Amino acid sequence: MEGVEGYVICNNDGTVLRHQVDMTKKVADDLARNLTKLASRATNVTRDLDPNDDLRILRIKTGRKEIIVSHERD
Repeated sequence: MEGVEGYVICNNDGTVLRHQVDMTKKVADDLARNLTKLASRATNVTRDLDPNDDLRILRIKTGRKEIIVSHERD
């Protein structure tokens, strides 16, 4: 994919299901664990603001990188 540096696909528990071929398993596991925790916290904030709403996409943009987390319930 052009412009994509890497990807990690994981379940709601943070278990990696697939990741970029040239990414080490440790890096994929660390990203999945940390982003799963962050998405869970962002979901809680979203629900605090509106109990009838749910988080779908979490976008994190820095000066050099962008991370997009698609957070879906089972």
